[in-house]
Amino acid sequence: ERVKEGRWECQGCFWVEMDTNLPAGESLVRQILYGKRFFMDEFGKEMKVGFLPDVFGYSAALPQLLVKSGTPYFMTQKLSMNDTNRFPRHTFLWKGIDGSEVLTHMLPEDSYNSAAVPQMAIYGLHHYTDLDRCGEALQLYGIGDGGGGPGYEHLERIKRQKNLKGVPPLRPEFCIDFFERINRKRDTYRKWVGELYFERHQGTYTSIAKGKMYNRLMEIKLHHTEWLYTLAALRLGTPYPHDRLEEIWKEMLLYQFHDCLPGSSIKRAYEETHARYRLLLEELDRMIAEAETLLAGAADTAAMAEPVAVFNPSSWERTETIEFAGRQLSVTVPPLGYAVADMAGVPAAEEKAAPSDRLENDRLRAAFNPDGTIASLFDKEEGREILRQNTVGNALRLYDDEYTHWDINKGYLTCTPEQAKLVSARGFVRGVVQGIAMEYTIGQSRILQTVTLKDGSRQLDFETTVEWKETYKMLRASFPVDIVTDTARCEIQYGHIQRPTHQNTTWDQAKFEVCAHKWVDMADNGYGVALLNNGKYGYKIWDNVLDIDLLRSQMCPCEDGDKGVHTFTYSILPHAGNVIDGGVVRAGCELNMPLLALKAAGDGGKTLPSRDMLAFTDQPNILIDAVKRAEDTDGYILRLYEAGGKRTRAHITLNGLRAKGLTDLLERPVSEEEAAKFTADASGFALDFHPFEVHTVLVRPE
Repeated sequence: ERVKEGRWECQGCFWVEMDTNLPAGESLVRQILYGKRFFMDEFGKEMKVGFLPDVFGYSAALPQLLVKSGTPYFMTQKLSMNDTNRFPRHTFLWKGIDGSEVLTHMLPEDSYNSAAVPQMAIYGLHHYTDLDRCGEALQLYGIGDGGGGPGYEHLERIKRQKNLKGVPPLRPEFCIDFFERINRKRDTYRKWVGELYFERHQGTYTSIAKGKMYNRLMEIKLHHTEWLYTLAALRLGTPYPHDRLEEIWKEMLLYQFHDCLPGSSIKRAYEETHARYRLLLEELDRMIAEAETLLAGAADTAAMAEPVAVFNPSSWERTETIEFAGRQLSVTVPPLGYAVADMAGVPAAEEKAAPSDRLENDRLRAAFNPDGTIASLFDKEEGREILRQNTVGNALRLYDDEYTHWDINKGYLTCTPEQAKLVSARGFVRGVVQGIAMEYTIGQSRILQTVTLKDGSRQLDFETTVEWKETYKMLRASFPVDIVTDTARCEIQYGHIQRPTHQNTTWDQAKFEVCAHKWVDMADNGYGVALLNNGKYGYKIWDNVLDIDLLRSQMCPCEDGDKGVHTFTYSILPHAGNVIDGGVVRAGCELNMPLLALKAAGDGGKTLPSRDMLAFTDQPNILIDAVKRAEDTDGYILRLYEAGGKRTRAHITLNGLRAKGLTDLLERPVSEEEAAKFTADASGFALDFHPFEVHTVLVRPE
């Protein structure tokens, strides 16, 4: 009623006011997709403003997602709380990693809880850095943090300031009207390029680690479920569980709220959400197993005594040795598909004793100190040492950290940490895997870590379990690498950004902790070292040290929120070439999305080939990131992006599908100019990508 009367304004294009650092790219897309569809279905209005007043920094991937969803405007104010530098802009064009620009307004009053008093309006006037370009600004009045909205007194104060000497005139107006009006002078505004880094709350990259691990697993398993049911629907006519998947997505998106996923909620929030995460993950596991069983049961297993179906969730072919039922089998699996292999005659992978002070294959050699740290990590192919002289790798250290779940105590940078004490080390070889199982104590806690190296691999994995009992402490692992560079590449949604490895300016100094997704990479002159992970987000990259934040143990606002058992893996990957040629992007995905295997017992039903796939790309820097049923048509959606920062024309081959055209993120047809990037052909389609560009393609069954 009030919306129809024009008294209430619908605002915001997201499902919730979510964090933008931690969710995956597809999660941000679904925040927009489900958020905008809600307002269109409920009120018949399309939201045009990305409205995130209280979020802890803003990913450089966001401008593109806003533009490609028909959302040209963005509003926030959180960067006014920076603790080192004053953000220099209020009305500006924010440019993302792909070049997309969104008109952005930050509140000059530095608050989304304005009391609507003259003092605040005067403050906003005198601190408005873009007053020379834009003569008006927004004031968000009322109780915004915690809810409540404007009260009688706010409305009365605004009336009295309509024309009050010495005070900038105030008038009530809808936010969208303000943006549409100031957009007329769009070409006159200054620009800000890259992320909107918030110089506080860096602890939220790590706090409440189980919630972050659950979120990562949810994102991965939702990807698997949608892809597998798409394949099963196309090949077997299996019903696609669209409604239930949408419900699960929306619940996970709720938990990405900017105080929940970052770890800054109260204890009750995590007692409830973690219990729900576990139930949802169990349900997704059942759905994945059901789709795999249907496909594997219909696959051709003729002449196979012990058929095993192996599924590849990646958009590139993978050849790996998998462990299944205590045996190791080398398989080659097509992209977004499966292959059936025969385990008959494959012997059990027996474990044998091996030295506990070194790991070595034809590519890499690691030597360990008596305390468990790495003394040397040598790249045999390139003939170079990875670690800096007189340093050690994989130093597990415990630091004092006396602040809240929001913030990290910067004093840890200059304090003397506690080094983990090695209790035992046992070397072993199991088929193609060699490893060292180590036990450490540190503080009140215990660490069980198995360092493994596979035959033919350049990647050293650190499979870790921590029995965490600390309070006001922080556990980190570091690798000082022999790389000379002034920037590190950090993966974010749909690409990566470069961040400084030095402290030249106050802007550099403020980035003592940065957020990245599956990898961080340092490189010089075509050679680099990447640090990968399967559920962590906080890093320190100063002085060419790859340093990952593993666990924190704060008491506010969630008491003992991180105490308990944590399991995770991080990896070191030396490589020649950039992050594409050196395999960093793919390695990060493969660590998080291992091949899936199960027995393939045919049931006499419809027969599928022993190998099948959905789609693949001919360019290694183009990834198919999501496969799902379309929202409003009988087709399916492929979401692709360019991962290396390189303009690319790629061809995507489809199997059993026909390409229909490009859409925006809401799955609507794009403009003629945008559509010109797409060309369909008999085998699939060709597509032009700008650096880090995201494309959404509608396909239908042949």
